[in-house]
Amino acid sequence: MVGDVDIFAAPSGEDGPVEHAAIQVQGVRTVPLAGATAADDDMIFARMRWANGIPGGDAMDFDAETTPLERDLVEAAERAAIFYRCKYKHARKEWADDTLDDVLTATEPFKNYIEVRIIHKVGEIMSRVFDGEDVVPEEQPIPSELLAEYYADAVGVHPSGQWLGRGVKQLAHRYPNMNILEGFSSYTYTDISADFFEEATSIFAPYKKRMTFKTLDAARDSVSQGYTPRLYGLVVMSAVIHATPRLEQTLRNLRRLLRPGGFLIINESTSSAWARDGFVFGTMPGWWSGAEEGRALSPLVPPEHWDEVLRNSGFSGVDTITPDTFQEAHSNVVFVSQAVDDTVSFLREPLSAPLPATVYAGGDGASLEDLVIIGGSTLRMGRVVSDLKRVLGAHVSGSITAFKSLLDLPVDFNPSPDACVLDMSGLDVPVFKDLIAAGFDALKRLVAVEHTLLWVTRGKLAGDPAASMSVGFLRTATHEVPGLRVQCVDLDPGSGNGQVDASVLAETLQRFWHLARI
Repeated sequence: MVGDVDIFAAPSGEDGPVEHAAIQVQGVRTVPLAGATAADDDMIFARMRWANGIPGGDAMDFDAETTPLERDLVEAAERAAIFYRCKYKHARKEWADDTLDDVLTATEPFKNYIEVRIIHKVGEIMSRVFDGEDVVPEEQPIPSELLAEYYADAVGVHPSGQWLGRGVKQLAHRYPNMNILEGFSSYTYTDISADFFEEATSIFAPYKKRMTFKTLDAARDSVSQGYTPRLYGLVVMSAVIHATPRLEQTLRNLRRLLRPGGFLIINESTSSAWARDGFVFGTMPGWWSGAEEGRALSPLVPPEHWDEVLRNSGFSGVDTITPDTFQEAHSNVVFVSQAVDDTVSFLREPLSAPLPATVYAGGDGASLEDLVIIGGSTLRMGRVVSDLKRVLGAHVSGSITAFKSLLDLPVDFNPSPDACVLDMSGLDVPVFKDLIAAGFDALKRLVAVEHTLLWVTRGKLAGDPAASMSVGFLRTATHEVPGLRVQCVDLDPGSGNGQVDASVLAETLQRFWHLARI
């Protein structure tokens, strides 16, 4: 600091020293102790990043295919497994007469890959067992270091790990404050044994402040293991559930951990068609855990079976699943399900699911009270308004009033706090395009009092300035008008040949109106 500084300290008075002194600074100039660098900059700006509102299996997939090397590696591993195990579905006829030398020659190019090494190791051990030697430890027939490498590097592990990560990213993007059990508030990392936590703690050291490490046996009641019911927004299970005795019971245990509306994301192999899976893991007790419930030869079940047991366990079923991009090499898939109750089921299908008691309903069981629809000055949108009246008629306990444009709103327009307004007038003509004083006055009347407003635009994300202006106006209004609840829906101008699906708008309206009142 450079400048002229004068300090004036008044003398003590009769009542003691003066409490305040006067400081005068003139011509001051300040300079930083160190020069400014980019590393010291505060990130004061933000950008809008859009992602899927609901999980999508296709979006979890990534741009990759099975490589020729992976196909050849899998074929060699299958050939070795079949030699040790006998004929199987993927066997070629010429493999029936294989000798050990044939198999060693076929797998020679892949001798350093874990798939081949673990099969030869198991084959060696099992051959000695069948010869009567007591060589296999009862609890761990395969060396732990081989298993760890297999779980980390085998064909299918990396793509399914990518899928799993992308699925979690989709959910965490929309729900950044969720608690996650294994963009998040907390993450609980679990394993049936605490032996794996030391390595995991090291790997996840950057996130240690938000992570907890706890043991969890998914086959047992989670609450009895010290977990709080209905605490988590997301549970991630990777290659775990198939090794439990009863799939439905395990899923019910996991359901107790999730709050209604929470998600379960699962990574599992869904086909027993590969010989190497059963050959390697059939030496371990967990492979036979499901024998009593009919999974006698393999614990793996197809996606349609997962859908059934999920629905029987308090979940929505398989909502989305990754494509079988790598079916030539493995059967790993990632799928997502949601924990449901009556309210969540209604929100998922607000036009068809039964209305739960938690919804604020009229005496006739309708969800919406008074409904106002704005729009329909063109032929196309007039048809949409008619469809909306038909679709929503059974869901409205009060009146349905329609105005063709904002200019038709009466001067004394004053919706009740329980009313819902659906404004689609911007699909006829963008509201902020050539906006006149009367139109702006009507717009102000629309947002002047407490109610629920669903505002529909087209092309905002495509850069339409008029659509963007309306959203900015409404954001300001929600800060200035207490109780005004607004949701904006933007339609893609390039989809559906410009058609508007009345059912989609009706579902969105029902869902928003209910959520706004919880």
